[in-house]
Amino acid sequence: MRGDVSRARYRRSAVAVLAVAAAVAAVALAACTSNAPTGETVAPQDAVRVMYLGDTLEGGRTYGLPGGGWLIEVPEGMRLYYSFLRPSGDPAAGVLHGLRDLETGSFIGIHEHSGEVERLAFGSTPAEIAAADARLDRIEAAFSRPP
Repeated sequence: MRGDVSRARYRRSAVAVLAVAAAVAAVALAACTSNAPTGETVAPQDAVRVMYLGDTLEGGRTYGLPGGGWLIEVPEGMRLYYSFLRPSGDPAAGVLHGLRDLETGSFIGIHEHSGEVERLAFGSTPAEIAAADARLDRIEAAFSRPP
């Protein structure tokens, strides 16, 4: 009996997750423009791309953090890995959106509601840490609120 209830809850949860994923995909598809001669859809170069957990963000493109509160225009030549976490304690604090610089392993995060930035630069020498910190400065300057 207990297993039946557990499986039913799992199925309902899976259906809810798939419904959310389908809705997000529909929004992303609506942001595309149509290429009339071939009928295929092509995303505009200057369009804001929606980010998903585990995405690798490429330099020279603008991404929208989930929830719509922040944009990031990833600096040219950089690749960032997106993740997030919900800090324990105060649920009103919202999500901490995190970006890891794939070149240095350094981390920068922005709090969803407050815009407070947290940073952690990595390197094995003071010069490497300074260079990683300079890269984090560029990433921090790339955050903005949508119009």
